[in-house]
Amino acid sequence: MSKRAKFFLLIGDKKEEVSLESPEAIAGIGQEEDGAVYLMPYEALYILEKGLSRMTLNGAEVEFQGLFRMATESGFNTSVYLVYRDLKEKGYYIKRGLEPYYQLSVARGGEAPSSYKVIILKEGEFVRALKLLKGIKEIIKENREPLLAIVDRRGEITYYKAFIFHGEA
Repeated sequence: MSKRAKFFLLIGDKKEEVSLESPEAIAGIGQEEDGAVYLMPYEALYILEKGLSRMTLNGAEVEFQGLFRMATESGFNTSVYLVYRDLKEKGYYIKRGLEPYYQLSVARGGEAPSSYKVIILKEGEFVRALKLLKGIKEIIKENREPLLAIVDRRGEITYYKAFIFHGEA
């Protein structure tokens, strides 16, 4: 990642240019494209919470709570941040997923390509079984392992490997 790269925060359907004080500290976070780095809200929140770099938007410093509020007001799913942070703390390398099938693409320590694709669900959330099955099938078609990350009401996460069983009738 170039020190001169432009950084953009993607919130809802907006693309906001942001400045980072220490861009080298966020290597591996965000998605590089055409000389720019695009950050999802969960990535920007992680950068701020862990103190990896200070961030400014429209000349004003962005604080974790302010960004969290801005993101949730635009429909951001906070469970994605909780799972992202948990997996980063466990040493996984994480990239953006292929919505709506899965939210995160995950590999151990820097491996490429990713070994897992993560579907994030909130405890008590209504999920159509066919939509979930479609996501699992899409991941299997990519020769990756589907992981379900279930986030409970306290923010604790339980992971399940998913597979399709073709048993005998």
